[in-house]
Amino acid sequence: MTQFKPTEISKEHEDDLRAEARTAMFFALRSAFKARAEEYNLKAKDLAEALGKDKGYVSRVLNGTSGSIDFETLFVFLEALGYHLPLDPISYEELKGRKVNFDARPTGVKFSLDTNQAVSTSSAKMLSKTDWHVDYDAISGTNEQSIQLSGGVKFKFLEDAR
Repeated sequence: MTQFKPTEISKEHEDDLRAEARTAMFFALRSAFKARAEEYNLKAKDLAEALGKDKGYVSRVLNGTSGSIDFETLFVFLEALGYHLPLDPISYEELKGRKVNFDARPTGVKFSLDTNQAVSTSSAKMLSKTDWHVDYDAISGTNEQSIQLSGGVKFKFLEDAR
């Protein structure tokens, strides 16, 4: 039996992981609200009333303009929307064993917003298919790729670290 050794996390990698977590939380909430809004014509005002919060605050959270939300806020908002967020950690080894040809490690591909904020592509993988699409373009002989999010936000791949 081999001994497990924790992965060393550099400050830069930690920052990337934290950004990825914030992105994943935002898109989980956004996806849940969007589903309820489409199915039941739910408005931010309705959610604000259910939460006992100001409509402006709820709108800012849903639009991502309130800054990052914490995990507890995500849990409360999702509960009001009728969703449960399971928190069940799965090891990369277990994930890898679930699918043939599935590599559970983060890809190492980086992309950025126009603000030059780098985000890992594993964040993009967490977005629902209704929120994004990938354009593969061959520009000047390179495989430049970008992700266009709804609302006109565009991520551009910068490098592949593999």
